[in-house]
Amino acid sequence: MSKRNGVTLLNDKLKEGKNVCVGVDTDPKEISKEIDEFLRSSYRIPPYASQGVVMRRFNEGIIRATCDSVCAYKFNLKFYLAELHQGLWALQESVRFAKEVAPDVPLIL
Repeated sequence: MSKRNGVTLLNDKLKEGKNVCVGVDTDPKEISKEIDEFLRSSYRIPPYASQGVVMRRFNEGIIRATCDSVCAYKFNLKFYLAELHQGLWALQESVRFAKEVAPDVPLIL
């Protein structure tokens, strides 16, 4: 798809009966210790790496698990800005991943 039109994409999804918008409002303070450790271990993220890397991988899991059943993804800028440049990097990578895995799902910021 060369041109993304959010309204058209959303209407197409609603016609398919998909009416759930997933909020990708990742607050690293709310990611449990167990999930943080699982992501760091699974993706070989060193303990000194920033939360931005963990946020990105967490978001990828959400997007991968829901891409066949949603009408849209909504990213809340507040959570990414709170992590400064690493949060904005995580947002950028998450948006790129969503476009790759679910090119026909509209993204809301």
